[in-house]
Amino acid sequence: MLAGVFLVAATRGTFWVMTIDVWSRLDEAQHFAYVESLAKGEGVPRVGQDRVSEDVLLIARSSGTSGHRTLPLESDPRDPRWGAFREQYEGIQGPVYYAALVLPYRAFRPLGPLAAVYAVRFASLLLALLTIPLVYLIARLLFPRHEWAWPASAAVLLAVPAFTSAPAAVTMMDW
Repeated sequence: MLAGVFLVAATRGTFWVMTIDVWSRLDEAQHFAYVESLAKGEGVPRVGQDRVSEDVLLIARSSGTSGHRTLPLESDPRDPRWGAFREQYEGIQGPVYYAALVLPYRAFRPLGPLAAVYAVRFASLLLALLTIPLVYLIARLLFPRHEWAWPASAAVLLAVPAFTSAPAAVTMMDW
């Protein structure tokens, strides 16, 4: 049953990874830029000083659902017309989640910035999927005489829609 729960969650998560707009409305561009900053050796972004990269702006500019698509903007983070979108304001978050996504970024960035986005999205989803066996093991420790509760506790995660949709975008969610 645990494998079934994992498979259902992975399928739902993959659906969300592939269908959520790039960039999602969850400040995904800024979260991705945090990963990018770590991957390039620039460290944790400084709020009020650092900006997202040209690649992030280029993706926003070319997205069919982005409001930036119709504006006469270049992919230049120095252009003030980008407004808050160009700002790297996620540096207030701790680096653990973002550091876990650096390797997929580095592995797929040579294939282009969009390939890096999807690689990082899949890695984010994988981090969420790892909670399934963890919840199972915690339930096993808490309820050793109720074997039905072990996989059932992991299955409860599937009842929370954000369990697979939120981590499918690069974002630091408190789900």
